Amino acid sequence: MVKAINKVIVSMIRHFKWLIIAMTIISALGTSMMIWLGSSYDSFKPSSYNYLETYGYPDVTINTNALTDLHIDELQKIDGVDKICKRITFQSGLKTQDESSLSAKYYCLTNDEIESFYFYEKDDSIDGIYLEKEFDNNNNIAIGNTISVKIESLGSFDVKVSALVTSPECLNNKQTSGTWGDNYRLGTAFIPYSVWANEISDYDLPIYNQVLFRSKSEENNDAILKAATTIIGESNISSSYTFQTSNAKNTIDINLAPLKALSIFLPLCFYAGALLVSCVFLLQMVRQYRKQLGILTAIGYTKGQLILIVSLLSLLITLVSAILAVAIGALLANLSFSLFLNSVHIPVGVCRLTISSTILACLISIVISQIAALISTIVMFKISPSEIINQAPDPAQTKQNRLLNKITSKVSAYTKINILTIFRSNKDYLFHPYA
Repeated sequence: MVKAINKVIVSMIRHFKWLIIAMTIISALGTSMMIWLGSSYDSFKPSSYNYLETYGYPDVTINTNALTDLHIDELQKIDGVDKICKRITFQSGLKTQDESSLSAKYYCLTNDEIESFYFYEKDDSIDGIYLEKEFDNNNNIAIGNTISVKIESLGSFDVKVSALVTSPECLNNKQTSGTWGDNYRLGTAFIPYSVWANEISDYDLPIYNQVLFRSKSEENNDAILKAATTIIGESNISSSYTFQTSNAKNTIDINLAPLKALSIFLPLCFYAGALLVSCVFLLQMVRQYRKQLGILTAIGYTKGQLILIVSLLSLLITLVSAILAVAIGALLANLSFSLFLNSVHIPVGVCRLTISSTILACLISIVISQIAALISTIVMFKISPSEIINQAPDPAQTKQNRLLNKITSKVSAYTKINILTIFRSNKDYLFHPYA
């Protein structure tokens, strides 16, 4: 019995090889769509957050009017604080070597903080300013160029560019200043305190206006923010936020939201189309092969065994398409992952083909293929074995064809044949609009 079923399946594969190839491709596209979008989303989110964590994005940020080292000492004593970074920040003008006037957000910080950044290029022989790579490239600034930094009420000073970097602060500034795109004029610049000390004479009595906290646990963030607000004074704080409410996280979430929606909606559309096409193709195969299947019924094959034949054929198509889908999905996931990282200027990340998305996509494909197989065999069971073997009655005697003969009586023979061919069956014509 098993050998007989195998022979029928092999015979159907040989007879309908082009239909089977088409079904395999369609099924592979639907499955790969879910693998691609699911794996992309599952890789983007952890890679983005891991970038913020690895390259020093703070858990709590407070921007103030003025802070001294006395404040910093008190803030360091807050429970749950792991590390504090003090900064001087300001937004001001910048003039390049070719006299182009730009604007940048400046951060004065320690060398230890700068070393935690992601470096694209660096010249260790230059003790100068560190520029965001995208801002640098878009405005044709190179390492070794001299730029003029303008400081309100303090004039300006010239400094050389010593490195091209990126950090989570760059991501934060793009959201706050509306600088998305390749032609933005506002950039991010980092000035080491050593360079700042050489240019600003009152460095010995520094006044900071930003303090960053790294907490021992995310659960401590709100408590740290509340305690710091009490120490600094609410009237002395211009803005404050935790990681969960930061613009950097918001930027990532905004870019991930459409992908999450697509990872659900698009595969569903493809699977719905795949179910329809599979039903049409399997119905076509069953109808063309119904005489052979009818003979099997006449000699004792049960309905269950006939369903098994079509189901196994459909399952085989799905398994082959799944192999193609994994390869296509992995390729598309890596491509879209790189595009996403470039769009939000995140320099590093790891794209992984997630097992959950892959297994779920393959299981859905198998279920769809079995539904299509069941529908096609149910249609076949509506015809008795004797009708199947003796074939259907003369199509010319059906009510539909008598109407078509009457309608086409005055057209050319060639046109008449084409029209009758299109509507050659009471059921087939329902699927021609989809084709």
